[in-house]
Amino acid sequence: MSSTTFNSYLVEAFSRISDQVDDWQFIATNVDHLIDGFEDEQSSITRTILDEIFEIDGNLAEVDHERVEQSVDTIENELENAGLLLIKYAVATELANGKTIKCGHDLQNIAQAFRSIPDFTPVKIEVDCDGSTDEIDDEYVDALVDARGRAADALRSVATELEEEWDRSVDAALVSNLPLLLLRLGALDVGLRRLRSAYDEWYLLLGGLSNVAPERLGGVDGATVQNFMAWYGRSDH
Repeated sequence: MSSTTFNSYLVEAFSRISDQVDDWQFIATNVDHLIDGFEDEQSSITRTILDEIFEIDGNLAEVDHERVEQSVDTIENELENAGLLLIKYAVATELANGKTIKCGHDLQNIAQAFRSIPDFTPVKIEVDCDGSTDEIDDEYVDALVDARGRAADALRSVATELEEEWDRSVDAALVSNLPLLLLRLGALDVGLRRLRSAYDEWYLLLGGLSNVAPERLGGVDGATVQNFMAWYGRSDH
């Protein structure tokens, strides 16, 4: 999702909330019930993120790219509409505190929040090899194995950062700080894109290692490749 697309999404979501403010104030007596529902949704998303990050860690160790990708997909799906949820949560919390919502009163701070959203930088892992990468030798294979390991660590780190950014987004919603919430949601979107980028980089290096030294893959993917090669060898005879 581009920065422009994300900003447009947030503006649209914020506008939808603004249009509903009169209705929300009319039913303010039921706001506690609304908050309970939002809290349940937020807690469900939090549990899913924690569970999937735990799975990512274990499946990276097991070299199981399909399960790692499934976890990345699940996190993306969970957070797809989380921004709108947290904006509603923030508005409901403000109403519960007896305050009047004026969504247009803080446009300068909201604009500043958009400008403060960090830029997206893809995750890149270099293969450190002094020799020529045109020749497949032990040095190059060792460098690929090392790069694959660093890519796995980078993916773990990015996943942890994403979890922390989600927690910061929830905290901003709880105190009804809409400009800060928009900033946090922008950073959350960047974190999601970095999660996918980190997975893609790890998978790319996994594929490179599979092409030149499949016996060094290890784990689930290594066993799959070895079984395929054994079957392919038998089918030639």
